[in-house]
Formats: sequence, C-alpha cells, structure tokens
Amino acid sequence: MSLRTFLVHETGAAAVEMALVTPMLLALMFGGLEIGHYFWSEHKAIEGVRAGVRYAGRLPMSTVCPTVGSVDSTTVANIKNVARTGKLATDAAPLVPGWTNAQVDVTIRCGTYLSTGIYTSLGGQGATVTVASNGLTYPSLFKALGVITSSYRLNAWSSGAVIGI
Repeated sequence: MSLRTFLVHETGAAAVEMALVTPMLLALMFGGLEIGHYFWSEHKAIEGVRAGVRYAGRLPMSTVCPTVGSVDSTTVANIKNVARTGKLATDAAPLVPGWTNAQVDVTIRCGTYLSTGIYTSLGGQGATVTVASNGLTYPSLFKALGVITSSYRLNAWSSGAVIGI
C-alpha cells in the first residue's frame, strides 16, 4: 500500500473519531451525574432542617421550654432525629448518607420572641428554634476516583417560631 492510498483511505475513520470523543463524553456524563447528586443531597439536607423546625414549631411551649431559659435535652434529641432522618426513631436511615445527630445543631431561644398576638397568652414568653447542618460532608458518588474530596460540605439552616399547635 502506497502512502497516497493510505492517506485517502477512509476505512476506520469512525472508530478513530469515536476514540477521540469518548473521553469527553464520559467526563460530561459522570460530571453531570455528580452535579445532580450534589444538588439532590443539598436539597435533602435543606428539607431535613426545615422538617426539624416544623416539628419543633408544633410542639407545646411547655415541652420546648419547660421553664424560661431552660431547654429539654430529649426535645433537642427528637428535633435532631426529625431533621436528620425525617422520623423520631433513632435507628432510621438518614436523608443524606453519613449524616449523624452530631452534625445537626439545634438552638432554642426561650422567652425571646414576641409579646404580642398568640404569645400574649404565654406572658410574652415565645420561643424560636434554629436547626442547621454542621459539618455535613458531601457523600460523593465517585469518591474513589479522588476528584471530589471530603472537604465539600452541605450547608442548610432554617429558623421558626414555636407556636405549639
């Protein structure tokens, strides 16, 4: 086969083009999967802390703040469980893989809200609850490849008033 015949011969051109394009297509496909999983995980963390605040907001004021300035530790643990798992059970699966109760911050401020509206019947001793994810590491789909490290964090917080309905 002469050089001229070799240069104009088109057999195998599609295979060479596919070999050149495949790495880019794989990077786009797996990158899209990873980005989608990141946003899904972030959404689950946000959904969880909002559920924790909604749960706390419906508790009776006497449960959240037994006395002005004090907070019940069992109530805080229950709020953490609801935020992390969506359930009161301590053995329920977390919404985001690897999320522990230690990575959920619950801040309850008793007697610091409003002295008007529904809080007048409480003597102006309303309460606010803030739930936040603390140090929640993003559980990468492709962690073994080393592209996404454990330094990526999911951040979520929500705050609301305890109404006690």
